Amino acid sequence: MSLKLYKISAQETPIQITYVGGLRCGSLSPTAGMYLSKIDLNEILKINKDATFMAVAEGISNDGFIQEGDRFFFDRGEDVHNGDMVICMVDQEATVKEYELRDGIIHLKPMNKDFPEIIIDPKNHNDVSIEGVVTLILRPCNERMRRRFR
Repeated sequence: MSLKLYKISAQETPIQITYVGGLRCGSLSPTAGMYLSKIDLNEILKINKDATFMAVAEGISNDGFIQEGDRFFFDRGEDVHNGDMVICMVDQEATVKEYELRDGIIHLKPMNKDFPEIIIDPKNHNDVSIEGVVTLILRPCNERMRRRFR
């Protein structure tokens, strides 16, 4: 699985969609057919026009967590904290990992636990960079939608 990186920008005018309320998984929702309000998609996505980027997964992760076509929105202006999902460059290839800093050593943990984590001593390793913190993942809901969004 690899990632293809894109720069995105917020629209100056709101991208409004209709918010219909919460959905209960497994049972009918009383909000069905009831339109509550308009919301701005820029606000939901938290797009920082100078620091928000998008990466698209190419291929699949063996654990099924990441699927081809998943869109990872990430912010280069966010501070990285332990447990954050990050987009990083490792040997000039983009990948997504869970970030953990222990005793001054960076541990980049794969989403698929069958793969080893990447351990980096920041003083001795120049081929790794944290590109940003993942703020949102968008996934087409089925194969027909994945084809539509390619």
